[in-house]
Amino acid sequence: MYTFGKEADKTGELTSKYSDLTLICDNFANESASKLLVNWSSLERHRFNAKTLDYISSATCEKYFAEHLHFNERESVNDLEREFPIAFGILVYHNFDQVEQLLRLIYRKNNFYCFHVDEGADKEFKYMMQWLVDCFPENVFVASNPVDITWGDVSILKAVLQCMENLLARSDKWKYYVHLTGEEFLLVTNLELVTSLKNLKGANLVEGTSLKPNMDRYPEQLPYDLKKYKSSSHIVLSHEAVEFVLKSQISKTIFGALHDYNSPEESFFAVLQFNQKNCFPENVFVASNPVDITWGDVSILKAVLQCMENLMARSDKRKYYVHLTGEEFLLVTNSLKNLKGANLVEAED
Repeated sequence: MYTFGKEADKTGELTSKYSDLTLICDNFANESASKLLVNWSSLERHRFNAKTLDYISSATCEKYFAEHLHFNERESVNDLEREFPIAFGILVYHNFDQVEQLLRLIYRKNNFYCFHVDEGADKEFKYMMQWLVDCFPENVFVASNPVDITWGDVSILKAVLQCMENLLARSDKWKYYVHLTGEEFLLVTNLELVTSLKNLKGANLVEGTSLKPNMDRYPEQLPYDLKKYKSSSHIVLSHEAVEFVLKSQISKTIFGALHDYNSPEESFFAVLQFNQKNCFPENVFVASNPVDITWGDVSILKAVLQCMENLMARSDKRKYYVHLTGEEFLLVTNSLKNLKGANLVEAED
């Protein structure tokens, strides 16, 4: 794996003037485990910063691309990936080399990448991050209005929402939002990720449990009588769900209710996800402006037209409209494709 300050020689072996591997092995053979950990920690903190900063100070983006082939569009990127763009929100605050390698791993020209750079990060890291994203002006950027993150309070959730907002403003083409931090590496390819997300068919990936949630993370009663749920901060949301998070009054009310409690990023999305009746929209919903139906008059037609209107507003991708009542059961599988655009309407003289 290529890292700053290391180059591959003709045999493909990694060489480095800092002899990192020798240092680690010598410590392992001759020093105590605690000494090894101290030395490794020190090595990790200081190994790349000075060298990387020197590199960036003199390198152009063209030079960077020439020396880091992973950023070139690969032949292996297929139409499925190009037609299914993903938005990544990534929280970072240190270790530029690791962040750069993460971007190297997940970068595709059709995806979008928002890096929330902690306001409390050191100025050298901020400088290097800005240099990196400036080489990708079309789809990689630093979040606007960054917050100074304190782990455990609402600042983490604010950072996540800031990237969501910026990604929505940047493009309406992406299909899913994926949350990461600069400490993580994806263990799947972009194609595998696209295939998995496509199979979700608009659903979200949010962990959740209602079993003995940490009570210090919630008010005594949530608004709308919603049930309390706990999750991790790792989420995958559909484009539609992200819009709901940022724009709905329900979401804003829940954010306010959790604002002053511990780790709201681990409860906010779970509360929305698992209280489906009132929260995240899926492909099942109640019609707006329902009418009081009287059988035999125009109210039935009004009810049908109301559902049609709501369905058209929800998505323009549906191929056919099928009308049913709660008294009926379908006894066939989907065969509408065979109609080839024709309609099924009974008629009597």
